[in-house]
Amino acid sequence: MKYDVFISYSRKDTEVADHICKALDKAGITYFIDRQGIGGAYEFPEVLANAIIDSRIFLFLASKHSYVSKFTQAEITFAFNKKERGHILPYVIDGSTMPISLEFVFSAIQCRYIEKDPTNVLIDDLLNILGKQRLTILPKQISNDSHEAVDLGLSVKWATCNVGAASPSDYGEYFAWGETEPKEVYLEKTYKHCTKWLFNKYKDIGKNISGTEYDVARTNWGGNWRLPTMAECRELVDKCTWIWTTQNGHNGYKVVGSNGNSIFLPAAGWRDGTSLDYAGERGYYWSSTPCESNTQGAYYLYFDSSSHDVGCYYRYCGQSVRPVSE
Repeated sequence: MKYDVFISYSRKDTEVADHICKALDKAGITYFIDRQGIGGAYEFPEVLANAIIDSRIFLFLASKHSYVSKFTQAEITFAFNKKERGHILPYVIDGSTMPISLEFVFSAIQCRYIEKDPTNVLIDDLLNILGKQRLTILPKQISNDSHEAVDLGLSVKWATCNVGAASPSDYGEYFAWGETEPKEVYLEKTYKHCTKWLFNKYKDIGKNISGTEYDVARTNWGGNWRLPTMAECRELVDKCTWIWTTQNGHNGYKVVGSNGNSIFLPAAGWRDGTSLDYAGERGYYWSSTPCESNTQGAYYLYFDSSSHDVGCYYRYCGQSVRPVSE
């Protein structure tokens, strides 16, 4: 076998497929996925057919888009003719309901749902079928000196990049407010500090989580790094010059302090559910301060190409984090 997994998906679900591919890479699972199209009217079905045959597992990323794709329908039919039933896995990635025809096709096969079975569960399923062990990667220990703090002439210094980013222009990871790890699904019912999501009951984790166990900057970077407060975000807005620009292909703001020093804030968008929205158009950065008038919200720094300000939004959404230090 050339591949562990053949991934059948709709091009409209490329973002979710790429996220799953990253998880497969980390787990040491090889896969075939058609990313750029395979040229030639005769070559196209032949390459896909051979890839299905040459893969131990057929993974179908089920969604409202893939249900109506003529290519995924053909791939499913071919896979059922060539693969063992236990080596075919449907994985619903958007909470949609399968058409009854597909429910019939998959009636004897366990189906996973991304809302309740996140990617790590899928990876465990695949490893179990493949008879492989999960790769163990020790977390990298990052000292306080590994990140640069820039003096903008304000009350605190601002980091040069987001948490989870490799450079100032990278988007980095996304976090729900008060959570310290990224995840696949950002919904109220998956929010760690929502005790009764149907009734909007949120756990009180403090009036200012900066520097606490709920501070993603402190738990990930250590040292004196922490989330900025709402007042410190307001200070960045009011006392600096904001210039909309592009750095390494990513839109965002060059924020220049009164002393001439600057940082770059990429317009990384935000995550809601399984999707990434407004990337390249808007930026959303959490503060450490919960909203005064909304128990479900927290203050955040936001911007687009024509404005920048501080606002309040729902805590369960995945937003960027730009740490500060004294």
